[in-house]
Amino acid sequence: MDKIWLIIQREYLTRVRKKSFLVISLLAPVLLAASSIAIGKLSGGAAPDVVAVQDESGLRLLSRLVSNDDVQFVPALGPSLAESEAAFRKSKPKQDALLYVPAGLVLDSTKGIQLLSNGNVPLKRQNAVRSAVNKALGALKMERSGLKQATIDNLQAK
Repeated sequence: MDKIWLIIQREYLTRVRKKSFLVISLLAPVLLAASSIAIGKLSGGAAPDVVAVQDESGLRLLSRLVSNDDVQFVPALGPSLAESEAAFRKSKPKQDALLYVPAGLVLDSTKGIQLLSNGNVPLKRQNAVRSAVNKALGALKMERSGLKQATIDNLQAK
């Protein structure tokens, strides 16, 4: 049994005394920390998505859309969808999407509302815009129902 412990001790010391073992032992935690910091820098702190809003419905939906950390709503440039889309494609600074609200929009449905983009629309942007539109339409429905703002505020969960 004593011979086994001597062999284990000798093998361990030969491995630990190597330069490569010492370098990897010190370098691995530093590389792990650096990669974690780099991932954090690349994924966080991005500017909010800028979404231009072309509202032809007459509901003044842009004034009801609430910007947050994920999405910022701005008025579209141009009186019609075609002109707004052309201005959107050429916009400086870059706008991320164009939200089109058609004339004759029914408050009970979001059908007809389009989110246009130069490429694929990320799921995060879709969900942020959908949530903001649903909140704005919900507030508009409550207001149109004849309820006073104080009553609406008391009804909403906090």
